[in-house]
Amino acid sequence: MDGRLLNVREILPCLIEKGCEDASPQLDQSSVSRTPASRVYRIQYYSFDVYRGRLEIGRQLVSINVGRRELPIFATMGGLKKLKDIANKLSAWSKWKHSNVLELIGVTKQLGRLAIVSPWVDYFTIPEFLRAHPQCDRYSLCTQIAYGVAYLHSKGFVHGCIAGANINVMNDHTPKIAGFEYDLPYPLGTLPRQDPLVLFLRSKAPEVLMSETMISKAFRADVYSLAMTIFETTTGTAPYDSYSIMRAMIKAVQGQHPERPTACMPCEDEKSNKLWRLLVECWALDPQNRPTSLEVMAKMTDLVSGDWLRVGCSCTQSSQGQQDTKTQVASDTIIDRKMSVGQVLSRLYEHGCEDATHLIDQTKYTMYPVSHGGFGDVYSGRLKDGSPIALKCLRLTLDSSDASQKQIRNAAHELYIWSKCDHPNILRLVGVTQHRNQLAMVSPWMEHGSLNNFLSRYPEVDRYRLSAQVADGIAYLHGENIVHGDIKGVSPVSLLLQALSPTPAVSVSKTNILISKDHTPKITDFGTAALGEYTLKFTASATTSRPGMSLRWTTILETITGAVPFFETPNENALVLKIARYEHPKRPDEDMPPNNKKADLVWSLLIACWSHEPKDRPAATKVRDIMRFIASDRTD
Repeated sequence: MDGRLLNVREILPCLIEKGCEDASPQLDQSSVSRTPASRVYRIQYYSFDVYRGRLEIGRQLVSINVGRRELPIFATMGGLKKLKDIANKLSAWSKWKHSNVLELIGVTKQLGRLAIVSPWVDYFTIPEFLRAHPQCDRYSLCTQIAYGVAYLHSKGFVHGCIAGANINVMNDHTPKIAGFEYDLPYPLGTLPRQDPLVLFLRSKAPEVLMSETMISKAFRADVYSLAMTIFETTTGTAPYDSYSIMRAMIKAVQGQHPERPTACMPCEDEKSNKLWRLLVECWALDPQNRPTSLEVMAKMTDLVSGDWLRVGCSCTQSSQGQQDTKTQVASDTIIDRKMSVGQVLSRLYEHGCEDATHLIDQTKYTMYPVSHGGFGDVYSGRLKDGSPIALKCLRLTLDSSDASQKQIRNAAHELYIWSKCDHPNILRLVGVTQHRNQLAMVSPWMEHGSLNNFLSRYPEVDRYRLSAQVADGIAYLHGENIVHGDIKGVSPVSLLLQALSPTPAVSVSKTNILISKDHTPKITDFGTAALGEYTLKFTASATTSRPGMSLRWTTILETITGAVPFFETPNENALVLKIARYEHPKRPDEDMPPNNKKADLVWSLLIACWSHEPKDRPAATKVRDIMRFIASDRTD
């Protein structure tokens, strides 16, 4: 045993020897597609490129699921034990025969990597199937999924990740539980940040979210996830869809299950009431109070009569609450997802957004982006008067898809909110234009970039003054009845999201506080903002009368310390638990020494802002006034 990494030529014979079926002789290699038909993301550590092929005998269509990286199995005692465990699981899977469990045909080598061969499926996830068949019998889907889970449990197998993203659906509308590959040993955090990961975590049981690995080995945790999958299938939306992933996890840990979707499960309907009671039982915080999968299956079977869920559910398909193909910016202005970029711009100009095209020197912009973001690329350029500008080009896909419609909604939403702002600590929107056939937002160029970069370059800067200016900007937004919703400096309190991201450097550098040439902080990025008095119809987002401030004021702490809140808690699961318990960040004595008047005042203010009860938190104007006082010399 030399400790080297085992290659697929060494791994495959070991798997076959332990009872896994060798699919190599069965495959017609000439039928295998040259490019992936799809990419399927599995829970935790793994993703597959899915190739389409046929078996030699019977010409059955099959999926050839090729891992996107090598198995990290080394020629050591531990590595060989890991390989044996994988072989045992795959061997067990190959023996399962149930109409609602995806069959394993065997294993093979493809493109130099281990590949898993299974029957071809028409839809890889429940959401994908529901988009294609919104009028399907959702009750039948839920019942069949429950049958599949009960079957697996009868075989002594805990799936560990029951979710809509792990349910394949055949052309005849038969759901097949899949995702058994998830247990393959890939390094934590290598899964790209995609929707499936979010969906998986939204379905996890509280005790699993609080565990070190987030991997479940308990039957009752599967039951919890099964109920979440039934909820997702019934409503067409992911659990806690209107909340960020961190907030969703906190709610789960605190025992707060999703709210009843009365549009899909009306309270006056007896069968809806029975189903909802069953789901609530499955979501019990104490696993011992949850029913078994067999009991869930039996209760679902009792509800089999009638077609009460056969009609298309009227629930919204997203937290934004829109299914229409058109987006209303105002009563007389409509943005259609089939429009070109130029047509979208025309509608935005009609709505009041400034046309920046005639202001820009078209010969003075960078050939390549100077930075990249989650929604687009940023180019630098100049106005005709020589003023430097940034052009934030949005990656809008103008087609007939739901994703395209959501992109258009978000862009129009951000532009509308941003266009209403006028304050020294809010980045000014010069206007919008078309750049490289993309919708571009034009704003003044910020010399020092993000707050993170600025603090690194100028560590001796007056951080209390910076914090006071940021507070001034937030107070202005609240005065205009705008809830920004995502103010962050060095990094947001959502350290959890950073830890879950496979590319934490990207999430750390992405900030929405920029610093101008004269060292003035400017709040930007209004994609998550909400405007109270004017709720855009295409966002269907209403704000509360008093915006919550418990997390956004951590930007003050980040500015003063230069570090993320909860820096002493690098483990994301422990962080979820702390936030669920309403624990605030630990005071950084090195940056905010005790018995220092300014530091003591700031810390007392932050403690008040982090109060669990919103009514106990100070108003934004009070935070602004206190920070102004602290930043002045009157405290000395």
